[in-house]
Amino acid sequence: MGNVNSRRLARINDDGSLDAAFTTALGTAADGGVDALALQADGKILLGGRFQNFNGTAINRIARVNADGSLDATFSPGTGPNQPVVSIQVQADGKSIVTGNFTVFNGVARGGIVRLNADGSVDTSFNPGTGASGLVNGAIIQDDGKIVVYGGFNFFNGLARPKIIRLNADGSVDAAYAATTAINSDIRDAELLPNGKLLIVGVFFEINGISRRSVARLDVNGTHDTGFNPGTGAGFLDNPGSAAVNASALDTNSLLVIVGEFRQFNNLPFNFITRVQTADPTPPLIITHPTNLFILTGTTAQFAVTASGTAPLFYQWRFNGVNIAGATNNPITISNAQAVNEGFTRSSSRTPPAPPPARTPASRSARCPS
Repeated sequence: MGNVNSRRLARINDDGSLDAAFTTALGTAADGGVDALALQADGKILLGGRFQNFNGTAINRIARVNADGSLDATFSPGTGPNQPVVSIQVQADGKSIVTGNFTVFNGVARGGIVRLNADGSVDTSFNPGTGASGLVNGAIIQDDGKIVVYGGFNFFNGLARPKIIRLNADGSVDAAYAATTAINSDIRDAELLPNGKLLIVGVFFEINGISRRSVARLDVNGTHDTGFNPGTGAGFLDNPGSAAVNASALDTNSLLVIVGEFRQFNNLPFNFITRVQTADPTPPLIITHPTNLFILTGTTAQFAVTASGTAPLFYQWRFNGVNIAGATNNPITISNAQAVNEGFTRSSSRTPPAPPPARTPASRSARCPS
């Protein structure tokens, strides 16, 4: 990185430069892909992936480095997982939830998910049974200790749970969560909203028979929240198929930032990254109506409204019940007003992406004496 050899792992300073001391401490670092990172409260960093050695030390697919980049010898996962690690989440108590495509971790049967103690040993008090029938892409630890698990599996501990399930803190299945939610393909990432709802992204295009192309929202009980409608969702410019969304994150305003293989989102062109509104839209309401004007013929009239609602708001002005072509700005300006402009005009506002259930009109009139 930056013409400096930093194998598969690097730390960047605030100004974007490479932290050279950290790179030096890494040594030869990982001999295979690093696909997961998790920062502990003490500054140590958990790493997961496809490697089998780290800086010359045999350590299988999961390791921990100290804050300076050196390998932490106190973290001992034994033989580790038998297949790659793709996600690591650290609990408040210092234990970690590790997910991937493995079926065994240090000789203990664990289907795609395991909880480790702070020293890297398997926490046997967390028992997910036979676990997932396929890849587990990630997990989200809720404040109550329950864990939402998602990926490409169709069964979990013998129960039909396509792509998503929630576990209790001891690893047992929370049977009520997403019990009837049928997602037709993989979930690749997910974000928990402050209200307990869950945003999911991936390669799916249907939930319980309803079209949802790669982005959707689940309610607090795991059912499909149909009130969240991303329109046509993630797609390509040259064909009608859905496009993968590979990763997501919430910004400081709880808007969903997504990245993936898409070239458009809801029929608007975006190259591989965009941001999606996550809150339920507030219907538009016109608060301040325009005032009537009495003006001289040939002069300019301007009318404006003040409206509330989820941004961005779109406006349409009408004259005697007919839309005025191109009159979608607020305010509206009429230059060289004539007697033919005299009449009843109204403005309406709406929020995207779908037409609102109702529009609130604002009226104005212009009177031009001849």
